[in-house]
Amino acid sequence: MTRLLSCIQDRGLSYGELAARTGLSKSSIQRWATGDVKTIPADSAAALGTVLGVSGAYLLGLEEPRPCITLRIPATKGRHDEARLTGVVRISPEAELALLALSGKTGLSLKYIASELIVQAAQMCDIEHA
Repeated sequence: MTRLLSCIQDRGLSYGELAARTGLSKSSIQRWATGDVKTIPADSAAALGTVLGVSGAYLLGLEEPRPCITLRIPATKGRHDEARLTGVVRISPEAELALLALSGKTGLSLKYIASELIVQAAQMCDIEHA
């Protein structure tokens, strides 16, 4: 599996959605993702990386991804029994340091801070439950 295909699948995007967001052709994206065409032009890799949240250099195999911390947040019932967000969230080392600093200043647990940030982010998006 190519890095590009892995990133596309991780983000749940279709080739068409990615084409619309990058201005690249759907067929080119599909050929790069499946490995039918081995070389992605640098400008195309940069455009894809911007949408996928990785660097173009990573997609080209020129750098390794930064390690991320994975927070697993279980489904819980919140106030008024609304369902809370469930899932896996990956954060960068820089974000981890920011969360640690916030935890130190406020005395709140990392789990609480992270879960509240995720809930607030979800409330800003138009999210539907399956």
